[in-house]
Amino acid sequence: MPCFHAARFGRIALVAATASLCFAGAGPTNANAETGEPEWLSDFRMDRPRMFFNQDTWSLVRDYLRNQKADYYGTIKERVRERPFEAPEEWGERANPGFGPFAAEAALVWLMEGDSGDPDHNPGKDALQKAKNYLNAGLKFYHRRIDEGNAVNWYGTSRINALTAYDWIHDQLTPEEREHYVTRFIEHHEREMAPDAGLRRLNRGGITSGFYGPVNLPWYMGVAFYGDGIDDAYARERMIDGYRRHVELMEYRARVAGNEGGAASVAVGYAFQMYPWTEFTFMHTFNSATNGAIEREHDHLSLFPNWVFWKRIPGIDGPRSYGLGDSGHSGNAFIGTGFLAMHMEQIAHFWADRHPEQAAFALWIREDLMGDPDYDLYWWAIAPAFTYRTVDLPEPRGPDDAWPLAKAFPMMGTVFMKSGWTSEDTHAVFVAGGEVNSHRHFDQGHFTIYHKGFQAIDAGTYADSRQRNPHLTEYLYRTVAHNSILIHAPESHDEAPSIWGGTAATLDGGQYRYAGELAGFATHREFSYAANNMTAAYHPSKAAEVVRQLVLIKPDTFVVFDRVESTDAAFDKAWLLQLAGEPEIQPDGRLFRASQNEGTILVRTLLPGDAELVPVGGPGKEFWSAGQNWELLTPRDFHELWGAWRMEVRPGAARKRDEFLHVLRVGDRETLDDFKSVERIEHDNRVGVRITHHDGSQQTVTFNRTGDIEAWWGEDPESPIGH
Repeated sequence: MPCFHAARFGRIALVAATASLCFAGAGPTNANAETGEPEWLSDFRMDRPRMFFNQDTWSLVRDYLRNQKADYYGTIKERVRERPFEAPEEWGERANPGFGPFAAEAALVWLMEGDSGDPDHNPGKDALQKAKNYLNAGLKFYHRRIDEGNAVNWYGTSRINALTAYDWIHDQLTPEEREHYVTRFIEHHEREMAPDAGLRRLNRGGITSGFYGPVNLPWYMGVAFYGDGIDDAYARERMIDGYRRHVELMEYRARVAGNEGGAASVAVGYAFQMYPWTEFTFMHTFNSATNGAIEREHDHLSLFPNWVFWKRIPGIDGPRSYGLGDSGHSGNAFIGTGFLAMHMEQIAHFWADRHPEQAAFALWIREDLMGDPDYDLYWWAIAPAFTYRTVDLPEPRGPDDAWPLAKAFPMMGTVFMKSGWTSEDTHAVFVAGGEVNSHRHFDQGHFTIYHKGFQAIDAGTYADSRQRNPHLTEYLYRTVAHNSILIHAPESHDEAPSIWGGTAATLDGGQYRYAGELAGFATHREFSYAANNMTAAYHPSKAAEVVRQLVLIKPDTFVVFDRVESTDAAFDKAWLLQLAGEPEIQPDGRLFRASQNEGTILVRTLLPGDAELVPVGGPGKEFWSAGQNWELLTPRDFHELWGAWRMEVRPGAARKRDEFLHVLRVGDRETLDDFKSVERIEHDNRVGVRITHHDGSQQTVTFNRTGDIEAWWGEDPESPIGH
């Protein structure tokens, strides 16, 4: 993911608005019965500004910037002062073309300073001229990119900034300047989005992904250009269509957020950074352009702090993430804090009055959990001006002792389990079901475990993510790079998955579809439990049943039971555990140990009874699958969290049906030892384990071997857990 520049401005201002804001009551999704047009169109403001704020709210914005955000505004003002009048051409070649954001910053300074009347030092007039110059430099850059056969940029962000600058200085432009800008901007957009344009690196990602490419520009073009008298029919059509697409986006994201919260991707680099901006900027501009309050009908983002919180690991050497989906794995850092700072702030801006508990949680994440992080000043430098509407904000509030130590996000396909909230505790995620497939991998049943380091990892790396490449298609995305199950079958009984617009070249023995079902979940003071029926993720010609059940026995022990039935006994099976370090198999051949950072993991195989433990990896085999090593296109220093080793547990004989039963224990690298005993127990249709500690205490968990997916806690419980 792209980097960002940041500056520090102190704690978020918790202030009350100094004016009353009134919003139209008409529902923005309703249509006029006579014209068929959306009702909000009749409320559309024809005055300026109307992007992000308007004449009714400008006094609040101005006072907010002068007082609560004075340090922030001072930084923007100084940045604009230091920039040259003529934009250097190389600005356009940056990952995010600088003309749009720089034009927006200059336009903001113009709004704040105006014409001071001082001929020797007039920051407002200087900023106005720079804004004009940067807008024109952007137009030249957009058309040059297309002339060269390239999309302007992967993101529409810079151009939204440019359209915002146009709106903010609109009344200072001559009719000729407006016509030039509007016609040339429309022309470049039509050229870029033409079906036969054939441009390199054109992002057409729709509403089930980020929707942050040029596909989201029509709404902003309409808001900026409508009423100019230049091409109002075009602007009106684009605005209505852009509104429709954004509402569809929010409806989709509301569905996948469910009752717990979520995002449009499990990968934090996307979910925490650019994805939420698509909704926030639309809501801000809809409200400012129509006097609406669209967040009242679309409030799912108020739950976003819940997802952020559970995705975070309080690592011993700094916050970490679990590395799910398209992640680089070079440390699994908890990335995007500059973005999250604004996301949490905007949640408070939009929903402090209607969802005060979520606003309080968002503020706690921003100020206490994240330590009041820096703002992103690269993509959305003007954004802190958007959060002027802060009414009676609650005090930041985080989790307390009443919170459960496990949480299921069914639509996101993840279950989080913890033994506590600190860096000394055990933290895990389990992949089970879900409907969000953007930047997701074929990893049903995967689990990541952290205890003073990553003891069970998600292997591979997204380092070569800017292009489709063999490491991505043949390893990173595939089941073989995850802690799951392989069933090796010939091509006649298997199918390679589709990845990034093409079919993978090899069979890894794993999954070929995004499919799975959270078949059970429970959390208790002694344990947490989840089950995944992931049979449908495997080709039906090779898999009759693949079910995984996972139990965290607090504070440090996991029991994993897998029911695996192939359609042919000749299809080899393998149970996988991805490791940062080389595993050490103990003399009994049933127990192995591996370590990362200051933690370690002990893994005991109880089933199959004839299991063979086969380590795979080491130099030249770090990314081994289908008979070869799938190295990165761009050589770079190897990071241990890419996973140089995995342990494969394989049945010793050919069978259609196998059961895998494992006990995993995590702890301190120097002091962790095994239990006094770990005993496999069987009765009726159940199998499980009895763990005896050195103090004589015992814990027992059993599972159904066939039939219903059920588990039992204790020796003779009255009912199964997780139902």
